[in-house]
Amino acid sequence: MTTVLLHGFTGRPMAWDAVLAQGPLGDGSVVRPELLGHGPVPPPSAGSFLAEVDRLGEELRTQGVRDALIVGYSMGARVALGLLLRHGDLFSSAVLIGVHPGIADTATRAARRAEDLALADRIEGLGVEAFVHEWEGKDLFSTQGHLPTEVIEGQRSLRLSHLPEGLATAVRVLGLGAMPDLTEAFDTFPGSVRLVVGSEDAKFRCIAEGILRAYPRVSLNVVEGAGHNVPLEKPKALYDLLRGAP
Repeated sequence: MTTVLLHGFTGRPMAWDAVLAQGPLGDGSVVRPELLGHGPVPPPSAGSFLAEVDRLGEELRTQGVRDALIVGYSMGARVALGLLLRHGDLFSSAVLIGVHPGIADTATRAARRAEDLALADRIEGLGVEAFVHEWEGKDLFSTQGHLPTEVIEGQRSLRLSHLPEGLATAVRVLGLGAMPDLTEAFDTFPGSVRLVVGSEDAKFRCIAEGILRAYPRVSLNVVEGAGHNVPLEKPKALYDLLRGAP
């Protein structure tokens, strides 16, 4: 079974290295796409969130991905949810880490869209180094203070490898405000869906528990001692969960 790994915002495919270092997944075949706007090259022109989901779905199809396990973290989990809805035939199961299923209320989504557009403009105005310094100070990542220096520096190096216009494009196209409500995927995707959250990630734990109440077929794993970025903070625990995924 192929495993498809989708990184989060400001991440890179290499952000999964610590998880993959624990051992093989599935049949050992791993596909790690780079999300729109990430990496050291100028981003291509892009349309909507769903257009980017479709582009990635066709890319995976062309690569021969079939009956795969798809694993997404944060922004990557939201893209993965879109793939389950629109290209679900490519996958047999999914693990979504720190996922938000989309904002159902139109006015609330429009307000978030305005915030995202302002953030994109801010990234372009600040430049990558200043933005990364600001981003690292978010409460969402406060649990990472105990991590070894080399882990933190490795993550910073990945974040600094981007272009400001790339990250701005990622926010404009793949931000939560650009994303439709994708909760339908929990009903229509026939395979298993497992949610993963860190025990210290109160916001996304609440979101996951809400999904679980609405869609009992979905399962939830809480990783003790982890915050939002489970792949970074608890790679061994996540690897063990992925090894046990159907």
